[in-house]
Amino acid sequence: MDFSGDTYQKVNREWLANCRIILGREIGGLSEYSKWLSSLSDRFFTRKSSLSGKEVVFGNDAYCPGAKIISFDEVDFTRRFEPLSINDTKDIDSLLSAVHERAFYCGNIIIGNSRFIESGSGVTDSFYVYRSTKISGSKNVAYSQYLRLCENMFGVNEAGSSKF
Repeated sequence: MDFSGDTYQKVNREWLANCRIILGREIGGLSEYSKWLSSLSDRFFTRKSSLSGKEVVFGNDAYCPGAKIISFDEVDFTRRFEPLSINDTKDIDSLLSAVHERAFYCGNIIIGNSRFIESGSGVTDSFYVYRSTKISGSKNVAYSQYLRLCENMFGVNEAGSSKF
C-alpha cells in the first residue's frame, strides 16, 4: 500500500491528533494499524479497469470474474451508440449479445462535492477519505464503510452523525 499520498498524510495527522485527544498520547501512525482497522469492516475490493488498467475500488465482490470494469472517471457520458435493431431485442440472449460491448461494472464512484478521496467508492459530499466505501457527508475517514455525517472515523462499520 502507498502511504505517501496527500489524502493519507492528512488522515494520518487526524489519526495522531485523535489518539492524543482520546488516549492521551500518540500510539503510532495509521499505517501501523491498517490491517487491524481494515478487519473491523467488510472487505474492500479492487479490480483493474478494462480500459486503463488502473485500480478500481468496489464495496463488494459480487461481480463475475470475467466482467468488464471501468472507473467512474473513465465513463464517457457524451458517447452515443447506434440504436439497437429489432433483431437485437427479440429475446434476452440477442439483447445481451448486442449490449455486451457497451456494458461495464463501474467503481471508484465519487460524486457531489467530494475532494481528496483515495481508494474509495460510493463517496458523496465528503473530504479526505482513505480506503473506504459508502461514505456520505463525512471528512477524515479511513478504513471504514457506511458512514453518514461523520468526522474523524477510523475502522468504523456503520455510523451516523458521529465524531472521533
